Amino acid sequence: MKIIYLVLDAVSYKYSWLNSDKIMPNLAEKKKEFLNFHNHYSVTHNTEGNFATLLSGIFPSLVQKVGGKQSWEVNKYGYLQKIINQFNYSSSYVGLSGPFTRNEKPNYKGQFNDLTFYSPSSADYFVPGEKCNEIFKDKIAKNYKNNHFMILHNFDAHEPYDTPYNKVTKKKFPLLWKFLYTPKNIFYKIPRRFARLHLKPSTLIRNRETFKKFADVNLKERVRNPLGPLLSPEKYPGFYKSCWENEDLRQEFIGYMIDAHKYLDFSINQLLDFIKNNYAKDTIIFMSSDHGNLGTIPQRIIDEQGPLCEDMTHIPLSVFSFDDEIRNKLNLIGDCNEFTSHVDFFETALGIIRGEYKDNGYNINLLKPTSKERFIFSELNQAKYKFGQIKMFNKNKKIEIRLKNSENIENLVLCPKEDIINNISQEDYNLYKKEKINYIKTFEHRRKIDFIYPNIFKHV
Repeated sequence: MKIIYLVLDAVSYKYSWLNSDKIMPNLAEKKKEFLNFHNHYSVTHNTEGNFATLLSGIFPSLVQKVGGKQSWEVNKYGYLQKIINQFNYSSSYVGLSGPFTRNEKPNYKGQFNDLTFYSPSSADYFVPGEKCNEIFKDKIAKNYKNNHFMILHNFDAHEPYDTPYNKVTKKKFPLLWKFLYTPKNIFYKIPRRFARLHLKPSTLIRNRETFKKFADVNLKERVRNPLGPLLSPEKYPGFYKSCWENEDLRQEFIGYMIDAHKYLDFSINQLLDFIKNNYAKDTIIFMSSDHGNLGTIPQRIIDEQGPLCEDMTHIPLSVFSFDDEIRNKLNLIGDCNEFTSHVDFFETALGIIRGEYKDNGYNINLLKPTSKERFIFSELNQAKYKFGQIKMFNKNKKIEIRLKNSENIENLVLCPKEDIINNISQEDYNLYKKEKINYIKTFEHRRKIDFIYPNIFKHV
């Protein structure tokens, strides 16, 4: 069996194929033969934290990785890509180097059998989906005869937006055009940026060294605009501030972002057609985002609602197969409105690999979703934001805990009442404690060694 997880970075449910036929018409048409999840949620606001949960089946507070500052190796519950080796499965990741190399030792492989990086950064060396697909197709073909789990990571929809569909024209984006082509920009900032991109010695050296490092994936020929495009409004000072202060400008910027989503729809549709026509047999595909799109959310919203706002955590998920036998056997078609999370993928994937899904009482099987009385969590604490957040919710109730901003993630495990800075009733706090402790107990058997919170149950 081949399990492919397509991670379409930074796609909020609002702008996805599950919610808009106009933004993603190709995937919206294909979804008619998918099993679609309309209340799927990320567990934090960034790639690393969501990947850690996706691959461990454990929420960030217990994995102890909520972002790039924590090592992948702090997790004591184990990762899917390593566990499946005992079932004669191999694993691979194809995407950016950043999520798996930041704060790690040289040549770290993230416990995958194979890591292929096509770029160090989507902001500086963006590779458009069509070019990524060339690498994806090669990896799919090479692993097709094996039992294999593969993550393919696409960044078309991630800011800054630099797809072939992203062009600032006066007719379509008059306010973006006006911001970009001011006299000061025309006669000073644009020529200055041109010199930095194409003439500055340090830039030329950086490009040469980067292309050499990524020669195996031919980055030099695949990259769209090294260090970003010359005429992107996002590359000029004051743009985001102007967007947050001018709602009409922000709405145009949303349209600019949507153009990137339309290109994503094109490139992923191309990849799915390739799989359908050549490698459908014994292949099951999960297609989702790691988190929502932050690029067009005003800073005042982040300050007021926190980075775990709805647009950042509510994301699309579809599960499907182009193998008729698999699709019919698992009935992978229709719509699911149960509240699900990245945390559910681990047990679902293990069930495929073992040939049997083992119900632990908490997780939902994403192949055969059923209703469960449970809460899911989204968690974050980073000093750069105004406050840390713990969100606990299901279809009937939502509880939000805010705590003092810091790099302390230990208090996300079971947040002490004295660390909470927002008004929360004692009844809600007691419910939070009860649900979190029950969750911890459910997965206690998977811990390899004691964590740094040996007295976690002292409040029971």
